[in-house]
Amino acid sequence: MTEHYYRIDETTYSAGVDEWGDPLPGGPTRPNLHAYKARKHTPCGVVIDDYSERGKFINRNWRKQFALPTVEEAIVSYRARKERQIGIYQANIRAINEALHYLNTKGFYYDARKGLELRP
Repeated sequence: MTEHYYRIDETTYSAGVDEWGDPLPGGPTRPNLHAYKARKHTPCGVVIDDYSERGKFINRNWRKQFALPTVEEAIVSYRARKERQIGIYQANIRAINEALHYLNTKGFYYDARKGLELRP
């Protein structure tokens, strides 16, 4: 029996095509489970078949792994990755909102030492 390693990612599908055959935006986003065959085991980890010539090495000691030996672990990993990604995006949104608020209320910061001319 072949051993597999699993990873989940997401894909946004097209909502259809327009009259010229181009994909329309706004379709559904769905999680996808990918199964990678284990090519070779080493004392430190495993090489999986990621459809490249050399494969992809996964070290058992790494805290974050590209693919995991069970589907349940892949689900936990996917959730952790996406929660972290959401946190990063939320921090970026807060920073952008703060900058827009500052621009709308006080203007902008200008460093005159750079020698740039301000034009209206």
